[in-house]
Amino acid sequence: MIENKGNNSIGPKTFVSYKLPGISDISILYGKIRTLNHEDFHNRQGFILAPFIASDSNPPLFLEPDSVSNKLTKIPTSFFEKIRKINIEDGNDFISPTEKPAYLRKLENLIMELNCGSAEKVVISRTTLADRISDHQLFQFYYLLCGTYPEAFVYLVHFPPFGIWMGASPETLISCDGEKCHTMALAGTRKAGSEGEWGSKEKEEQAIVSRYIQDILLKHRVQGLQITGPYTSQAGTIEHLCTGFSFKIPDDKTLTKIITDLHPTPAVCGIPKEKALQLIRKYENHQREYYTGFLGPLNLNGKTDLFVNLRCMKITHKQMILFTGGGITKDSVPEKEWEETELKAQTLLAVLEKIRNLAL
Repeated sequence: MIENKGNNSIGPKTFVSYKLPGISDISILYGKIRTLNHEDFHNRQGFILAPFIASDSNPPLFLEPDSVSNKLTKIPTSFFEKIRKINIEDGNDFISPTEKPAYLRKLENLIMELNCGSAEKVVISRTTLADRISDHQLFQFYYLLCGTYPEAFVYLVHFPPFGIWMGASPETLISCDGEKCHTMALAGTRKAGSEGEWGSKEKEEQAIVSRYIQDILLKHRVQGLQITGPYTSQAGTIEHLCTGFSFKIPDDKTLTKIITDLHPTPAVCGIPKEKALQLIRKYENHQREYYTGFLGPLNLNGKTDLFVNLRCMKITHKQMILFTGGGITKDSVPEKEWEETELKAQTLLAVLEKIRNLAL
């Protein structure tokens, strides 16, 4: 189904394509970009891409659609033709990879601070670089990503001048169909199919996020709150501890307030939030930009589906920059934390390798 909204005389640059979890249909939106404030959420219809921390260089971006194509079983040829004409514009064309020795040293120093009571948990991220693939391969990559991770939110966006972003997120920030909403606490990571109980570090990490979310929902007096879990949730080759929250909201303004309070959650930032942010600025030597922000369709077809921007990459002229991270507590082991980020990077790298092999 294709729905036209107003003027369609737009260039080929600005677009969004996405697939919701558990649904094979693909949606494509073309339109105009504007910046968006949190207080604008409740009366807007379109697609939002919000950063980890808003700034002049990384503002919340919103696509107001001139045209919407949804319920597509495959990506149309016309979409590929438009995208081949992309002239990537981004202000930060090079990011250095995170080297393992430096990463381990930083975690050792951070863990010492946490043992002295600086914070309960801090999420530290790192970057992994891959060579840029061709435009044709880029869309093969996106299409294969949709098929490889059917239970993820898979997306491809180009919001100039902020480059191309692509990802396959396992984590819902909040999803609402009318007054009925749900969210989740997702924390703790290990290989899919691992035997035995989860470790105490992972259990506590997950409990921190769950308590945070529950407190926010109670603060906003949501109705009919139901909590499920924690249970093990698989996301490709890895699995997480997950707790689900279902509830009702009285109006759209309450949804805006909940989003504003939820983001960034302890799953991507830490706790206490302000202290965790200080430590992130101290120990990370790169800008996260839109990694660990949130994104998704807002008030489209009466629904809002927002996801945490995890398992994602930024694509520039020469690089494919993957972002991964992990929750650090006083009980963390630096080598294991590095291994966890390597495991998370494989979500995209394994699919990227398949695309490169197809070109041989």
